[in-house]
Amino acid sequence: MDAQGIEAAIMLPSLAVCIEHPLRHDLELTNAVSHAFNRWVEDEWGYAFEDRIYGVPLVSLRDVATGCAELERVLERGARMAHLQTGPVDGRSPADPHFAPFWSRVEEAEIRHVMRDNMAALLGLSSDGPRARESPGAFRIPQRRRRRSPDEDGSDRCG
Repeated sequence: MDAQGIEAAIMLPSLAVCIEHPLRHDLELTNAVSHAFNRWVEDEWGYAFEDRIYGVPLVSLRDVATGCAELERVLERGARMAHLQTGPVDGRSPADPHFAPFWSRVEEAEIRHVMRDNMAALLGLSSDGPRARESPGAFRIPQRRRRRSPDEDGSDRCG
């Protein structure tokens, strides 16, 4: 990193960001897989290796109490940010007051949240709800991929 002039790196989850949508019908399994992923990050890198390489834990908001407990656990182990599933959580906006306990702790800890677009989330936005379809169709996926995410819009205003 020094040779390339890189001060720090954020290690975002890759395929792990896709777990919530396929596991949406099994909350216990969703939480277990997220927790196992976070333990792997802790074992391999930690959350702030040499204060330069930052591993990002997964936190699910599907159950607020469990999400808050996992957030607290990873904070105790040095997490500086947390990854959340892109888009609605079981039909609720992440800004819904239902999630206020989680957001209060994020603000209090002065950490960042990360949302990373992924195909599973995009399929979920298209296939859940009253007008559900198994597949959003060939022409709707590219259109969705070009649209800015709420996180990108927020970063324009806040950072």
